[in-house]
Order: sequence, then C-alpha cells, then structure tokens
Amino acid sequence: MKKTIITAALIFSAATGSAFAQTTPITPNSVKTTKIAPLWSMEWLAGQPWPPPKSGETRVKLHQRNGTVEVDVIIGGVPTRLLLDTGANLMTIPERTALAIIANDQGYMKGKGRAKLADGTFADYRTMHVNELRIGPHTVRNLKVFVSSSDLGLLPFPIVSSFGPFTIDTQASELIWQGGAK
Repeated sequence: MKKTIITAALIFSAATGSAFAQTTPITPNSVKTTKIAPLWSMEWLAGQPWPPPKSGETRVKLHQRNGTVEVDVIIGGVPTRLLLDTGANLMTIPERTALAIIANDQGYMKGKGRAKLADGTFADYRTMHVNELRIGPHTVRNLKVFVSSSDLGLLPFPIVSSFGPFTIDTQASELIWQGGAK
C-alpha cells in the first residue's frame, strides 16, 4: 500500500515579495511541489489589513486599550505605538524612543519648547528633529516633535489628516484614509 504524507509550509519569495502556501506530497518515488496564489504581499506584512482595502483607500490597524486608541508607527526607524489624539496639535514621543532615534542617526535634539496642554496649562518639553515618520504606507519627513519623560507618545490630528480625509472604523479597529498613500 502506497502512503502519501502531505506537508505544508509558508514560503516567502524575496524575488517577488510574496508569500505562498506550498504543499508537498511525499511518496517513496516522487516529490511534487504545487505553488498556489499569493496569500499576501510584503506591503501587507507591515501592519496593513488583509484583505486589501478598496481601490484608493489605505487602512492601518488600531489598538484599543483602556478607552484609548493607539497606532503603530515607525519614527526615525524605531517602531513605536502612539496614542491617537485628535485633540492634539503637536507630536510627543517617549524619551526612550528619542534616544533610539538619535542612536539610529535619524534625528537630533534641538532645544526646548513650550506646549499648551488640553487643560489650558503650559508645559516645557525638549524638542527634537526627526527625519521621517511612517504610518502604514504614509510618510512625513522633517518633523519637529516634543520629547516626553513619560512612556506615552501622542500622534496628533494634523499629522493624521495631512494624508487626506480619514475615518476611524471602531468595529474593525482601523484608521482609513481615502485617496491612497502619500
């Protein structure tokens, strides 16, 4: 009696930037590989949803925690999760993130700045220049950010809206921009 053992693997192709499911039936006399349609492409591996969004829109996964909404970003080459704050006008990053950005040679300290807080008071912060911020497929370059001594970083409304009109889908936990990546 002939036995067939099926093994399955997920194979990533650097040449095409796609991942494929591969099944290999193994018998004593043959080895056969079957390549099926791509499961996803590399652009979806970096925090993008699957299935792909409708034409002309981009989506980024949101993380809900304790009544807040957070977004994964890459700032100065450092993956960071920031609180989405539609009431904020200035970006704030944690000190540990700022130090990592400087270590990556992707930003530098500039001095001090003063910010008006939501309660109307003012706070002094250190400021820094950051070369680049990426949110999903969107990129902003040459940012001035405030450095906080807390572990909390804020992603403000002006940056999010600079990529175009957006909506927040609370059911799917997604930030959705119309008009594609900028």
